[in-house]
Amino acid sequence: MSNVLPKRCVQCFLYNDSDEQISPREITVAALFQIQNAVNNKCDGISPLSVKSLEAVKWTFRKLNENNYIPGVSIGLEAYPTCEMVEEASDRAVDLIYKIRQDKQDSSFTEPPLVSLIGPGYSSEVQKTSNLLSSQRADDRLLQIGFSSTAASLSNTNIYNNFFRVVASDAVQIEVMISLMTELKWNYIAIIYDDDIYGIEGKDALMTRVAKSSICVAASFVLPIGAVSLIQVRDILQKIITNGESPISGVVVLTSGAHANAIVTAASALKDTLSDPISFIFSEAIGLSDSYFTTNTGAVFKASKGAYVVSPPQIRVDEFEDYWLNTFRNVSRVVEETKTNIWLENVYKEYSSCSSSLSMCSELNSEQIEKASQMSSWTSYAIKAAYVTAKVLKTFTTTCVQDNKECAVT
Repeated sequence: MSNVLPKRCVQCFLYNDSDEQISPREITVAALFQIQNAVNNKCDGISPLSVKSLEAVKWTFRKLNENNYIPGVSIGLEAYPTCEMVEEASDRAVDLIYKIRQDKQDSSFTEPPLVSLIGPGYSSEVQKTSNLLSSQRADDRLLQIGFSSTAASLSNTNIYNNFFRVVASDAVQIEVMISLMTELKWNYIAIIYDDDIYGIEGKDALMTRVAKSSICVAASFVLPIGAVSLIQVRDILQKIITNGESPISGVVVLTSGAHANAIVTAASALKDTLSDPISFIFSEAIGLSDSYFTTNTGAVFKASKGAYVVSPPQIRVDEFEDYWLNTFRNVSRVVEETKTNIWLENVYKEYSSCSSSLSMCSELNSEQIEKASQMSSWTSYAIKAAYVTAKVLKTFTTTCVQDNKECAVT
């Protein structure tokens, strides 16, 4: 990783110009997370599960700092929302590049040095941000750790030479889907996919793989990026239902969680009119979150029942989950934590349906606490990404402390 974490990354925050060690110092890790939803190409609302994953990163760095994980160095976190928009993620990457150059060229720049990036969450966002960051000189290139971006092409280090991830690529997911469809005896399927790198590559990989099996693809349908109407989705489902040849065994869905929600919403409205309901396999993009399969009142959509979801293992980090719930059981704790994660206020108001100032909101009732306890499989991978980031930084800073001459040529 020497081309990813150059001498700038380790030398500037451990030594001053006279090679005298300075301690303690703070370094900054940037984070690009969804945080908000995209509404009419603008950031709006709040994504509680994304904020939870961001809070998990903050919580991890706090624990590491409390235990002096990197001796004499404190890891800070600077987060930016991408709102599931590639353009927003790209703009934030440009901001990070500008900040790095300020640090090098502006003697009056006093902010802690920016040394790494976690995220963004979606493969299409990583494709653009890594292209921007990888194009920088080695001295300015940020290590980028992904925790939920799974597109197989991102494994190409010749193109994405600053990017690493802590989750398996979609090549693994496709094999799991083939095994599942074989077990279910699905031999005639339809595919619904998003018009982005994740959906297109996933669809192409699945088409290539099924060509070597006894499974046939009757049709594939693409959903545009951004919000889709239920009418659009219903029309696609109607075409699948009225397919002129043999009945469809099932539908493989390679979309975002929001689009998956639109699909089960539309399918549920059609279910009572069908003699054979549509069966679905959803991809890991939903992060095993129940929220995409339930109504605003918490009822499970009819079409969700019997659906399958392919996902990396969901690992519950008990200590963090307890911290999260204990925070939301106490308004004053939420107020305190918003000092370092401003979006927690919006999440609390989302759970409590409170429109007043946070200090005026009531404590959550048992039903609202249950809502706050929802898990996403990506939370544990966000924690893993934070640990991996810290481990890499510690490895390089330890090398730098032991031999400053080696630091200068790293």
